[in-house]
Amino acid sequence: MEGLAAPAQVAAHRTPPPRADDPFRQDELLRTPMLLEHGPWALLIGGALLSAAFFLAGQWRVDAGRQGVYEAAFHFSRTTAAAVGENVSQVLGRLRQATHHLESLGQDVDDEAARHNLSTAFATGIGLRGEGIEAIAVTQDGDVVAATVPLPLATKLARQLGALAHIGPRSTQLMLPSIPGAIAGRAIVPVVHLLEQFADAAFVVYLVDAELFTSVAKKSFGERLGWLRVEDEFGRSLFETEHAHPITGDLIDTRRLARVGTVAEAARTPMRFDSQRLLVATAQTSRDGLSVAAGIREQDALSEFKTRVDATWLIAWFASAILMGLVGLTALALRRFRAKEEYLRRLATVDILSGQPNRRSFNHLLAREVNKSTQEGKPLALFFVDLDNFKYVNDSLGHEAGDSLLRYAAAVLTRTVGRQGRVCRLGGDEFTILIPGLGTTKEAQRFGDRIVEALHEPFELDGVEIQPRASVGASLLPLQASTASDLMRFADTAMYRAKEDGKSCCVIYGERMAAQELAKVRAVRELERGLAREEFFLVYQPKYSLSTGELSGFEALVRWNHPQRGTVLPAEFIGLAEESGLIAELGDWVLENAVYQVLRWHREGFGWHQIAVNISPLQLRSRDIVARVGDLLNSYEVPGRCLQLELTESSLAADTSKAQSLLRALRQFGVVIAVDDFGTGYSSMGALQRFELDFLKVDRSFVRALDTRHGQEICRAVVSLGHALKMRVIAEGVETPEQNQILAVLGCDEVQGYLYSPPVGPEEASVLARRGFATFSQSESAPIALPDSALPLD
Repeated sequence: MEGLAAPAQVAAHRTPPPRADDPFRQDELLRTPMLLEHGPWALLIGGALLSAAFFLAGQWRVDAGRQGVYEAAFHFSRTTAAAVGENVSQVLGRLRQATHHLESLGQDVDDEAARHNLSTAFATGIGLRGEGIEAIAVTQDGDVVAATVPLPLATKLARQLGALAHIGPRSTQLMLPSIPGAIAGRAIVPVVHLLEQFADAAFVVYLVDAELFTSVAKKSFGERLGWLRVEDEFGRSLFETEHAHPITGDLIDTRRLARVGTVAEAARTPMRFDSQRLLVATAQTSRDGLSVAAGIREQDALSEFKTRVDATWLIAWFASAILMGLVGLTALALRRFRAKEEYLRRLATVDILSGQPNRRSFNHLLAREVNKSTQEGKPLALFFVDLDNFKYVNDSLGHEAGDSLLRYAAAVLTRTVGRQGRVCRLGGDEFTILIPGLGTTKEAQRFGDRIVEALHEPFELDGVEIQPRASVGASLLPLQASTASDLMRFADTAMYRAKEDGKSCCVIYGERMAAQELAKVRAVRELERGLAREEFFLVYQPKYSLSTGELSGFEALVRWNHPQRGTVLPAEFIGLAEESGLIAELGDWVLENAVYQVLRWHREGFGWHQIAVNISPLQLRSRDIVARVGDLLNSYEVPGRCLQLELTESSLAADTSKAQSLLRALRQFGVVIAVDDFGTGYSSMGALQRFELDFLKVDRSFVRALDTRHGQEICRAVVSLGHALKMRVIAEGVETPEQNQILAVLGCDEVQGYLYSPPVGPEEASVLARRGFATFSQSESAPIALPDSALPLD
């Protein structure tokens, strides 16, 4: 029924959303957990921050790696410069040895022997031939005295060297700037030594192939483009290398490239993998006062590091992409889960039909408001509202009309209550209203009457005018109740009292009602105690065939042997047992003891007698009633025909399909089925036809009315109906011969009542069973002739 679209007539009555200042806002009922509410954004922000951390870590790794590369490059340059300086010192050392050898040849060039030795020495290369070193002996005027190279070349070179006069007597060695392509297209480095022992040949100039100085550096540089420079003690450049590109072979003048000398200076600028800067370090020779500077290009130093940098950024991007992908998917999943969770939370806390808080939310609101009222010392009122005759609307107009009525009622209640309180729907046609600050009985009565009047306004539904009515009960805290459970129980009790008082009214829970409620509670406890102590017993009223007077069976009736009140009749406790739910236990006890009594009579030799047992609607709705009847019949080995179950017609009409299935299952045991108190409940001819029934039992109220024409007509109709449906008819409550005679004339099959016998104990019932026939006189049982005006039978 719930969940169908509302008709247009009640569309305007839909419940408005709670206002911002509503003290009972539903936000707290529908509040999404923080994880689901902020989780997606938190995940995205956290993922972004973590991705940024990946890139920061990558940048730190790159910077640290770059720092290490620069430190390694400068260390390499420094080591290379030191190696070249050591090589230069070794070459110069050999030159000093050669000069010392020349001076040992003689002290005067005018001496023939000395000249001969000098010429021979130069002719043999001064002991340096094959090492790439040539020599020229030159006078102070620049004339060549001797040379290891052809004289024209020696003379040309001597002229190029120019003035050497500045070399004083204190200076025995001087390196001059290199001369490119001097000998065989190769660069030479002139090294001048003073010959102190020769008067004529004052100097010897060694022409050192530059390769002798740079070979160490070239081996060290390998395929990398390096730079090398040697300076004298005055900072004058003696020679500086230039290299061919290791791949293209093009000559690159490294002297024009920018140079940096420290790691800090190199790291100060952004890193470029195509940078042509030279990373230069300097080393001093140990003896000759020369400075050697060596360096490699930054591009070459970073060539291998580029792979590491690329890998670092690739890992960072890959990790970030995976992370953000996972974060995005998780955030999306959380958003979808949040939507589903909000939907489920709404289903769990809000009544979908009316849009109001449901029972679960009401319990939460009630507990909160009771605690708040208790702590702040403020009153609180609770109203229970139950729509009258709602079942009639459902049954007659359909469930969709019932839904519309519930939506209309919710809208009216919400409009009437306004911002004073909160309307909740407990289920079915029951609503509750919480009103803080309402503390007096007079105020509660006035407010309850407003609710009744507001719901009493008619409205049209599918062309049918409906005028809803409601019963309202209220209780107050702290005037009447002190806890949430008491507040609910008292309001519910007051609402049921309103229904008992004629419906469509408001009743406030009071002291008298409290006393009645207390008495009911005590009565239920006594009833429970009576069941536990086996204070109940059965009596048996015989049933006789009206035509023969033969005993046809007994009806088992329960009595309560109360410790203080004595014997209590069913009229005083059956209703309470049904209301409290104890009727199931009590009815099961009656059923078992009645079946056992049948077995006892049989064992006493009285044959198998049929016994009738009343079955309550609660027992009939129980799933195990069929199994219980079967177990009892099998356990006591009693034939099914000996058990007659009397059911009220209202219990059969409540759910005809279920009742039909239940009766079919019971009849498989051979059990006899009777409709008890026929005519006082709600049934139809169609329902009676569908049910396979054996007896119709005329209610005692109709039997008492047999002295009237109207009562006779009713009994005649019931008897005729029963016979038409092939059922036997039994009348209960027969107390006078006149009633007995009229029933006989009407064709009633069986009777029971005080005329024949009151309900008796098992021993008296055994006597009746032994006798087998009715005991009153033939005169009392003789047919009575009635005038036609009194009993029309045609």
